[in-house]
Amino acid sequence: MDKSTRIPTPLRVAQAQRHPQAHLIQSVAKALRILDAFTAQDPDLNLQQIAGRLGLNQNTLFPILQTLTAFGYLTKDPVTRRYRLGLKLLERGAHLRELTELIRVADPHLTALTKASQENSHLAVLDRDEVVYLARKEAAQALMIQSRVGKRVPPHCTALGKVLLAGLTQEEFEATLQRLHLIASTLHTITERNTLRREIAKAREQGYALDQQEYQEGGVCVAAPVLDSQGRVVAAVSLSMPLVRCNRQRLAELRVRVQETCHAISSDLGYVAGPSTASGRQRQRR
Repeated sequence: MDKSTRIPTPLRVAQAQRHPQAHLIQSVAKALRILDAFTAQDPDLNLQQIAGRLGLNQNTLFPILQTLTAFGYLTKDPVTRRYRLGLKLLERGAHLRELTELIRVADPHLTALTKASQENSHLAVLDRDEVVYLARKEAAQALMIQSRVGKRVPPHCTALGKVLLAGLTQEEFEATLQRLHLIASTLHTITERNTLRREIAKAREQGYALDQQEYQEGGVCVAAPVLDSQGRVVAAVSLSMPLVRCNRQRLAELRVRVQETCHAISSDLGYVAGPSTASGRQRQRR
């Protein structure tokens, strides 16, 4: 195994924690130092100024500047050849603010959902073709399904993921589908692309999705979409429970609770439902 791909041992992890500076990736550190060089007092700098401030050789610095510019984190004036911070940073900052606001708005609704259902609730988004948990409220009852804030899970075998895939346009969904590896987590996982297409179309039509032992044996989950002020699916909320506590009637009751919670969060985000609203179809019509 190549050293660069070797799995860190507990000893190496402990050493990294004691001596964090020794384990920095120097090229990344230089790129971040470059971004930090720009201030309100000095919003634009040329190559020589950046090199002087950071104590770096211009030949070493130039390809890093070119890379940051290519990815939009810097912009370069073709006349003055001076650099400024790029709009990509503003975009990333705005995205972070949106996620923070989403978590803040959803928090009391997730708390109420967990209290009413006595099951674990989750808030998640789709990021780089994976479902990422943003928030979790744990019920008093013990639950076998393991989840945590920040955890990433596949979209094709989770109720949250199906709802979020259903919120994509058809073109976005097809592009995502081609990138996904439909790996089986259990014997119930959907691993065939046309079957998943039908499942996502169903979720888009009915406004919710189910995971029936597809991610974890003995686990059931129901999820629905959260919409922003423009009617776009920006997140999903779910309730998860063990199969032994989930009959058809209870699942129907919990599905209604999840959808009502999503409607409440969406309303707080500025979404106003029209006379023919069907959760999950808004963005598809755009």
